[in-house]
Amino acid sequence: FPDTLEIQTWLNVNRGVTYWENGNDKRILFTAGPELYALNASSGQLIDSFGDGGKASLKAGFQARAEDLYVVTTSPGIVYEDLIIIGSRVSEGDDAAPGDIRAFDLRTGELEWTFHTIPHPGEFGYDTWEDPDAWQKMGGANSWPGMALDEERGIVYVPTGSASPDFYGGNR
Repeated sequence: FPDTLEIQTWLNVNRGVTYWENGNDKRILFTAGPELYALNASSGQLIDSFGDGGKASLKAGFQARAEDLYVVTTSPGIVYEDLIIIGSRVSEGDDAAPGDIRAFDLRTGELEWTFHTIPHPGEFGYDTWEDPDAWQKMGGANSWPGMALDEERGIVYVPTGSASPDFYGGNR
């Protein structure tokens, strides 16, 4: 490429789509930027009843501090029953959004549940963090690669990265 050409493909890397169907309701789901989109698999049109006019925010359910932070996905979500379970790609620095694993309703786009990868008070593992406020000020611990599903047991296996900042763990 010429030296003057600027390409920032990292802004919107997408490694695929997710397909779901239930009877005649057939959907293709994908992410672009901080949004999860649902398309009618037959027409290619956005499904208006999903989220806000066919898209749901990947920042749904985050604390106010994360609303303006970088959140996208690099891998497609995984379908379990009527949910799409999705990880995220976030900053690796001090300004990282939470890397929570979240499940959205495939019909409505509503956030159904969140697994906090940095445990909140009362959650399993919270007492293992030296800083009791880590869940409020740290991010990362996100799942940017794909996930695996044991459909029979209803278990999703999720690989995660480290909490932010990546290269200094003294304040974790």
